[in-house]
Amino acid sequence: MKIVNPIYDNAFKYMMDNEDIAKIVLSIILDTKVIDINAKPQEANKAVNQEIFITRFDYKAVILDENGENRTVIIEIQKYNTRNPIDRFRNYLALNYQKKETYINKDGDRITSSLPIISIYILGYDLKEFNCRAIRIDNKPFDIIQQKQIDVKSKFVELLTHKSFILIAAKKENIIKRNTRLEKFLDLFIQKFIGEDKNTIIDVNPIDDDSELMSVIKHLNE
Repeated sequence: MKIVNPIYDNAFKYMMDNEDIAKIVLSIILDTKVIDINAKPQEANKAVNQEIFITRFDYKAVILDENGENRTVIIEIQKYNTRNPIDRFRNYLALNYQKKETYINKDGDRITSSLPIISIYILGYDLKEFNCRAIRIDNKPFDIIQQKQIDVKSKFVELLTHKSFILIAAKKENIIKRNTRLEKFLDLFIQKFIGEDKNTIIDVNPIDDDSELMSVIKHLNE
């Protein structure tokens, strides 16, 4: 099946501009149910110079947390194909740390305050220090005296640290594949070889055993 290649910014933006498809993509990445999303004003395909573009999306989202409870968070997703984006990522992250959002809490009260942040970085190049394609960094408190993880909820920790996901949408040699949903999603990002023409249209195999992921493929096909 032919699809537009989401490794390219316009195709990626087309994918994430569709709310239903964006919820599926975020659910696959976060490995949890994304119940609702609200796209916030964003800079997508922002030209850093004549050659480098950075694609960025911010969502206020309701997700199902590890305790089965609804939680309102800010999801920041950034895609970058050129090396050394760290300063730009930090600048965008700083902006989200400064913002306050209005949301409805679990008691039905309307609240305006800072929200926990989840950052997702999709890289079109390899990070050779990792022998994998998908990395999660958790913001979990740890008792360094007793040398054990602390299983408590802390607003202080939630609002001053953040969970991150690093996804490597590039070829990586000699890694073990487990055929997970996230791997299948990352396999949609096909890079071209140096010197070859841009592969803005690519062929992928249908994924008949995953209706949600197949919805993403059909959307890219359309």
